[in-house]
Amino acid sequence: MSNKNNNNQVVSQSLLYSSPIPMASELQKYEDTLPGAAERILSMAEKQSNHRIDSETIGLKHAVIQNYIGLILGFSAIPICIGSAVYFALQSHVYLSGILLGGTMVSVVSIFVIKSNDKK
Repeated sequence: MSNKNNNNQVVSQSLLYSSPIPMASELQKYEDTLPGAAERILSMAEKQSNHRIDSETIGLKHAVIQNYIGLILGFSAIPICIGSAVYFALQSHVYLSGILLGGTMVSVVSIFVIKSNDKK
C-alpha cells in the first residue's frame, strides 16, 4: 500500500457590488433577455435618486425651520421670565423673583456653554 498525500485546494472568489444599477455585464444580460429593460432599470434608478434627493432637501428645510422656531420661542421666553421676575420683586416676592431670574440665567448660560462645547 502506498501512502500518497493528495493536497486538494479549493479557491473561492466572491464579488460584492452595491448600487441601484446592475453592473454593465448584468445590465447587458437584462437587455438581451428583454429589449428595453436596461432603459427601464436606469430610469427607475434615476427616479429613486431624485426622490431621495428631494426627501433629504425637504428634511433639511424642516430642520432649519424647526431651529428658527426654537430660537424665537427661546428668546421670547427670556424677556417674559425677566419681566415676571421684576413684577414679583415689585410685589415683594423676592425669593420667587430670585428663583425665576436665577433659573432663567442658568438656563441661558448653560445653553450657550453646551453649544460652544459641541463645536469643539
